[in-house]
Amino acid sequence: MCVAWPGVAAATPDNSASSSAFIAAVTRIETRAVALHGREQASAEALVEHVRATCPGVLPSRAQSVTAAQLRVLRAFVSEAGYELSLAWVRPLRSAVRLDVSRMSRLHWTDKALNQGVHDLLRTFRATLSLRPPDLCSEAKLASASDFEAIPPRTKAFLHNASLALPDSAPSVVDLANRMKGYLPSSDSGALMHLERLYARGSRLAAPLLKVWGNLLAALAGP
Repeated sequence: MCVAWPGVAAATPDNSASSSAFIAAVTRIETRAVALHGREQASAEALVEHVRATCPGVLPSRAQSVTAAQLRVLRAFVSEAGYELSLAWVRPLRSAVRLDVSRMSRLHWTDKALNQGVHDLLRTFRATLSLRPPDLCSEAKLASASDFEAIPPRTKAFLHNASLALPDSAPSVVDLANRMKGYLPSSDSGALMHLERLYARGSRLAAPLLKVWGNLLAALAGP
């Protein structure tokens, strides 16, 4: 998502209070994410174990030749697997995120672009929290019954909703927080730096997700 950001507006009480509250809320979320890192990884790995136990090798292997229609279906399942893995990773955070999204929804800035950017982010959070993925193995077995010529309806609906909830590009919480520098009172001068450090640490802790993703694909495709 690309947003045009004009110059910083005046640091009115409304802008200052909203900026402080936003940074406090996303700092709570990032702090929780770091603290629950072990549970996040376990949740993602549980999805891999579910596939290994329930539908190992359900998708055609890379060595098999496929038609154009089958390739389209297989790509849909790879996308579904990616979305489901991302949702599994953040599942331990759902209650904390839901509470802070509700708090942030009341914030307001006189800078229309910043105000819109924050509320677009919150809309993405809410849409993500509302996603309920179908069982990956059940859907793959349905597709297998059609020789992977058709994408099951529930998979198609989930992919549509997930693409809206999880856009390919969007400003991060740190991007938005940095737009608020001019609004923060001096008492919050270190809050932004603390958030940036937390966000960077969370990103490093999420690095194992790539390995889990590889394990999930291997479990789905088999040898």
